[in-house]
Formats: sequence, C-alpha cells, structure tokens
Amino acid sequence: MKNFAERIAVVLFFAANVFALQLAGNQTQITANTNASPHTLTNEFDFQNGLVVWIDSRDDVNYVPRIYASYVNDATHSEYLIEADAADVSMLKTDGRYIVYPVWINSMQVLRIADAANISNPVVTDITCESINTFDIDNGVVVFKENGSSQTVYAVSLADPAKTKHQIKAFAASDYISTNIAIDCNTVVWSGEYYDEENWTYNNYLDIVDISNLSDPVVRRNILPKNAQGNYVVWLNALDISGNWLIARGTYNESYCVIGMHNFSSTTDYSFVTLHKMDGYKEFALRLDSPYAVWVEADSVQPQMQTLSDSETFSAPNFIAGAVLWENGTAAVSILKTPDDANWILSGAAVSGGKIVWGANRASSESEASQNYSGLFSDTLQKQCGDRGYLKADLNLDCKINLADFATFAQEWLACTTPDDETCIDGEIY
Repeated sequence: MKNFAERIAVVLFFAANVFALQLAGNQTQITANTNASPHTLTNEFDFQNGLVVWIDSRDDVNYVPRIYASYVNDATHSEYLIEADAADVSMLKTDGRYIVYPVWINSMQVLRIADAANISNPVVTDITCESINTFDIDNGVVVFKENGSSQTVYAVSLADPAKTKHQIKAFAASDYISTNIAIDCNTVVWSGEYYDEENWTYNNYLDIVDISNLSDPVVRRNILPKNAQGNYVVWLNALDISGNWLIARGTYNESYCVIGMHNFSSTTDYSFVTLHKMDGYKEFALRLDSPYAVWVEADSVQPQMQTLSDSETFSAPNFIAGAVLWENGTAAVSILKTPDDANWILSGAAVSGGKIVWGANRASSESEASQNYSGLFSDTLQKQCGDRGYLKADLNLDCKINLADFATFAQEWLACTTPDDETCIDGEIY
C-alpha cells in the first residue's frame, strides 16, 4: 500500500519505460498436419496480417516442394495449397492477401502473384522479370530489383489489372545495392555503396523512396556518416522497416551488431542504437512490425541485452531475440526463446500484429531412420512491465511510469470514498 504522497513521488521520480518483451506462453504449432515438412529459414516462410505462407517438402514420392498457407488464428490449423510445383522457389513474401514468389518458366524468370482473397481458390498471375534477387510486398504493392543488363528497381500495384511495371530507380555502374529491398506503406528503402568520381571516394547510403505516386516516385539519398579516419560508421547487410524505425544486421562503429535506426527517413534527425553486439559476421534476416522486431541467431556469445532482472543471464548459442522500439529512439531487447532441447534448432522468425511465427527443426535420432522434423510455431508477444520494484506505480498498465499514471491515480483516489469497499479506504488504494 502506498499513500497519496508516496504514490506521487514514485510516479514523478521514475518517469521511464520499465518492461521486458516476452512470449505469452500460448505456443501453437501452425503446421500441425503430420505430413507437413515446412522450410524454416526466414525467407522460406512469411507471416503478415494473420496469414502464414511457407515452402513445404512433404511430397516424398515426386520430391517436388509446394507452397501452403494457413491463418495463424485458425484453431483447426486448416492448410491451403497455393502452388503445387514450387521446385525452383527459394523465397516468398506475403502482405496478408497476396503471396509473391519468383519461378522459372521455359528459362524465363517471372514473379508469380497468388491472390488469396479466396484462399481456397487463389488467382495466379505472373509478372515478367529479369533475374530477381530481392523483393518485398505491402498493401498490394510489390517492389523488386532486376539484375539484368542494368540494376533497376520496379514497383507494381497488384490492384492494376495490367500489372504495369513502374521504374523506381535505375542504377549507374558505380552504384550498387548491398541489402535487400524493404517496403512499408508508401516507403521503399534499400542501402548500398557508390563511387563519387568527383571526389574519388566511396560512400555508403540509404535510399528512401516515396511511392505514393507510382508514376512519379521521389527518391531521396541519405549519405551515411564516416568517422574521423574516413571509415564507415555504419554498414548495413540486411534490413527491414516499419513506421519511423529501420533495423538492420551489419556493423556499427566497427562492431558486428544488430542496429536500430530511428527516424531513418530524415536526412539529419536520425539516430542509431545498438540492439545487440555479435561475435562476428552472421547471416540472418530480421523482421519488423513496429514497435516489435524479431530475429533468430545462432552460435553467438552471450548477448548484451536488457533483461527482466540483473541476475538473469543468457548464453544460448541459438535463440530468438525480440526488441521493443520506442518513438523516443530507445529500445529494449530480450531473448524470447531458446530451443526446447538440444535436438531442436531455431531457424527463422517473423512478426505481425503482436504475434510471432518461427521455424524450428529437430534432428533425428539414430532410431528414427535418418528422418528430420520441422515445424512452424506461433505465440503472442507481450510486454512485461518489469522493474519489479516500481511495477505498482504503472497504474494504467502501459509499461511506463509517468504523469499518465498520476492521472489514473487521481481519478481512482477521487472515486475511492466508500468505507466498506475492500479495495480502498479513505482515498488509499490497495
């Protein structure tokens, strides 16, 4: 119990975010079909707006991979066949309605679009392309880079019956993209390096494109900073965006790490935050749906992360990490999950709408005739308001302690006047 003055002191003094991110504990296996054999790397499955899509190798007769889909909130785990022959499909994306993946037809690559508005009978169309190596989709707009005679980024509105390819940017020979392409609403982003012929120097950059008008995209280039020695302060290898945040795997101040970039679309008012330092270069994808980011990492030293208690340590070589990214440019990172046992390997993860989907593989034992098992699983993300000493001051349960809690306290205190109410006596809240 705290009296009026004590409550005010706690609320005013500890005006800060106090929480950790964790799984709610309602884990569900999406691929519950006993024949399912999903591919579990991040680019081999995707999750957005309730729809999970994945490449699957359950065909043990013809050994032809397929593409399936399911809804994360479907308690029956119903599966829907999207593509019966995905033999040459290695990556796919969805925005919750459209499913996008490159395929080869008679030595020609196309970007296949499956419209899953009626998921039992998806409508498939193809966009002719030339050597795609990165693509993304959001709100019915797909963006992709072609590596033909020249590098060019295109965008297509899938609501357009003609599927018109709009050129977003064509790259000079001295300019190349070093990351994937990411799209969020009307913003498209990638990073790369170019040679400045006038000053005889290399620069790395972040291109931010406004595609509100696909016929007239606006490209802005942020030149990323160098240190006093002329070396890059930051280098990005893989990225994702959502809202005002960009997250990336790369280097920052010459250390391998997962980086957050707040206000990434600003040319001057952006800031970097190290989410997690790594012990070396690693290949993995990251997923971001503000305010949550997730990624899967393996063979790492103990991560430098904010955890629920100073006494808790994590030294797992394989884990799913999650971050909450705040609009003041700060972030908090936690380990969300480690393998259930030594035979399981966590492979990839995606996040959308406060839910997480991850892939895992279980190595076979000698008695299981060299069979391997894989699955896609889901859970809900939740913030645990977490400095236990001041948890009671978070009266409105928003994982912050500030004047909003004082307002809640004042409202409760003024209403708390009934002597026989067991929750309050004379204005003191129990």
